[in-house]
Amino acid sequence: MRTVLFIDDQEEILWALKRILRKESYEKIYTTSCKEALEILEKQKVDVLITDMLMPEMSGLELLEIVKSRYPDIVGVLLSGIAEKNEIDQGLKKELIYKHISKPWDDNAEVKRKIQEVIDYCEVR
Repeated sequence: MRTVLFIDDQEEILWALKRILRKESYEKIYTTSCKEALEILEKQKVDVLITDMLMPEMSGLELLEIVKSRYPDIVGVLLSGIAEKNEIDQGLKKELIYKHISKPWDDNAEVKRKIQEVIDYCEVR
């Protein structure tokens, strides 16, 4: 079973993700802290890391750079608003992120589909 780690400092975003993903078959871990996310990665195998861009401790891209250097097999996904387009492009160029999920989202089914696409990518990699 694949494991997805979600990081967002806004608890309401994590609650929304928990609600819409509750029936999905992969394991889900949620945290509001980049530091805690790095601690989780030291103890548990994670396949996909989905992080918010604007975090208090460090940006999502900074977190993904650390993760990529320590755990190169983890697939990164950036959860962000449209305002961070330059950062998204930078993350794609550096191959830190495989996919981007816009926030706020209008379509729960599309969020589920995008996450499933990343999990499917992990399977064929």
